[in-house]
Amino acid sequence: MVAGRYRFLEQNEGSSDVDVDEFLPRVRDDVRLVQSTRPTRSSSTVLAELQVRMFISRFTGENFLARGLRNRFDVLFLLTVGMSLLVFAIAIPFFLVDYSSLPLSVGILTGLMWVPMSWLIRHWIGIGHAVARTGLIVAAWYAWPESRFVVIPVVIVAVYAVTIVVLETRWRGLRVA
Repeated sequence: MVAGRYRFLEQNEGSSDVDVDEFLPRVRDDVRLVQSTRPTRSSSTVLAELQVRMFISRFTGENFLARGLRNRFDVLFLLTVGMSLLVFAIAIPFFLVDYSSLPLSVGILTGLMWVPMSWLIRHWIGIGHAVARTGLIVAAWYAWPESRFVVIPVVIVAVYAVTIVVLETRWRGLRVA
């Protein structure tokens, strides 16, 4: 007898009736996409970039490493960066359950640091960035389920492009005044 349930002379497969061979061909292309695209920013790359930025900050007048010159805003900014890194405690278990959740969870959770940034610079762009990024990522998540690893990073880059233009315009306005 074939496994499954019979209902109205029709055989319905249950979850225990699906073999691995039936499931894998459907996700084969997605897994190949994930395997072929390695992370471009490993932890050593991020640390190297941080060290370069700390070195350059000495020449730009910021002196990132000087303890006596830090103000409360520098500490707040570093705490928000730390906050955005701690959200990986949510993203990693979610990723282990469903690998396609990675762009959604990391994209939204790391964008949360823009909310306190808005207060820090006293400008609306931080909140606008966080809200637009969250809304557009969720919309892209549902609109293009097969292309989540491509579309969601494009959405993030587009939101950053708008944010950079707004911040540059703000900076030029502050320099003139």
